[in-house]
Amino acid sequence: KILEQLSLKVEPRIQAEELISRTLEGKKYLLLLDDVSSYIDLCHIGFRDSHNCKVVLSTRKRGICGLMGTDEEIKLEKLSEEDAQKLFRNIVGEQVDRPPFKEIAR
Repeated sequence: KILEQLSLKVEPRIQAEELISRTLEGKKYLLLLDDVSSYIDLCHIGFRDSHNCKVVLSTRKRGICGLMGTDEEIKLEKLSEEDAQKLFRNIVGEQVDRPPFKEIAR
């Protein structure tokens, strides 16, 4: 999936992680990881400590933060049902009253 997002094709002699690493070397980037449920070895998939990047991850399991070596942890509380509905309506707009959003919004 990462290769697709970077529009890269794996060359037969180069592993995907090396291709990702070479492509990102010298570039500034922000890596967003959502709903991480287990440890991810970022170096193993091409993201190096030497890269000029920031990583933001979200997880429901606090222990993952320790495993991933996070610098800072910010605990977010779950939105109330009412606040979640307002946020959904703000993002989706007037379409929220039309199918298929009407069913999702409940």
